Amino acid sequence: AKEQITKLGDVGRVFGAAGARRERLAEAAIRDGHDVTARSHAFIAALLYGTAEWTFFLGPDAVRAAREDNARKLHCY
Repeated sequence: AKEQITKLGDVGRVFGAAGARRERLAEAAIRDGHDVTARSHAFIAALLYGTAEWTFFLGPDAVRAAREDNARKLHCY
């Protein structure tokens, strides 16, 4: 992720994408019956979404994205 972040505005996008990836991995683990793995992926996804949402102060689009990240964070947690 470090290479993808060159300015503050990139943080939400990069961490949100990482959270979405972990969320997909959690859902796949659930489908495959790997509950412990699913919990680990979902917890990390929640942390990544939490990091993504703190750039909300950058403007209206960032606020909207932060609200979506918050909802996804709560779902994963």
